[in-house]
Amino acid sequence: MLTPTQIREFWDTGFLTVSGAFTPAQVAEARHLIEPMFENFSGQGHDPTRDIDIGAIGGRPRGSQQPEIDKPSRRQPSLAQTQMYQLTQEVACSLLGRPAHYLFDHVIRKMPQSSTVTAWHQDQAYLGKGIELGSVNFWIPLQAVDEDNGTLFYAPGTHLQGLRPHQRSASHHPHVLSVAAPVNSAVPCILNEGDLTVHHPLTLHYAGPNHSRRSRTAWGIHFGPHGRLAYFAPRNMLGVIRRHLEPAD
Repeated sequence: MLTPTQIREFWDTGFLTVSGAFTPAQVAEARHLIEPMFENFSGQGHDPTRDIDIGAIGGRPRGSQQPEIDKPSRRQPSLAQTQMYQLTQEVACSLLGRPAHYLFDHVIRKMPQSSTVTAWHQDQAYLGKGIELGSVNFWIPLQAVDEDNGTLFYAPGTHLQGLRPHQRSASHHPHVLSVAAPVNSAVPCILNEGDLTVHHPLTLHYAGPNHSRRSRTAWGIHFGPHGRLAYFAPRNMLGVIRRHLEPAD
């Protein structure tokens, strides 16, 4: 599905945009399964320790800013049978040069006119230094995205510079890890419906607020060469134990 030039671009810059990865019907199929998960987000049926809204601080109600559904394909197994999921897995195989297996997924929605940003970070920071999964991390918008409605920005080449120290801030939700904005120019992903982006777990990225009058929804899926079995690799066991012993936030 990918050309050698695209694969080289991914490993050189730390991210890749693929235009026209999905048909309108394939996007609609995934959207049909995802939309009901956001119904009554602040009510019962959602685990507040997993389904979070990082914008629900300072008295703003939960679900009003940036609700996030944890592991939607585990709750709705039909998602893993969609053509969107299967084609994304094929792209992961091309990038890794070997079979790719599920690690994690989530869906993030920026509500209309939400001021909440997704702070600059590296995905690897949420695992820490001691756990290496070798993943490729996809971000699939379910509508067109640009700088007005909260698209992703990438800092090219930052995946080659290692894991940066991340911090929690009183001005952000306790779940959020963030790092200083990169000095180099950030690249916005201007995408049409049916496009996707994929990035290295060490690539710095950010998403701005949604200034538009419509919600912005994106499905993130992580694939790796060993899937969730990678957590049990000898090199990762100490990191996994340390992670479980850390005090809850």
